Amino acid sequence: MAGRIQTEQVRRNLEIANRRTSFALEVAVWDSLVEICRIQSISVDELCETIVAASEDVSMASAIRVYVMEYFLKMDEKQRQQAA
Repeated sequence: MAGRIQTEQVRRNLEIANRRTSFALEVAVWDSLVEICRIQSISVDELCETIVAASEDVSMASAIRVYVMEYFLKMDEKQRQQAA
């Protein structure tokens, strides 16, 4: 059985499209976002700006959550294909 899921949110300030903004994401989402930025050698602000620019009619937080999930799902799929 899995442990308790951490749903606490943390609010952070970012600059997106030359505008300061803040929003709250779960700690695991922030940690995952930082890991993606480390892998891609870009800043969190840069990645979030790219994500927001590509999203339509959704909140920034929702767009970022979906991006993070899809990023790691695609990474997992690539690893499974290489192992096959």
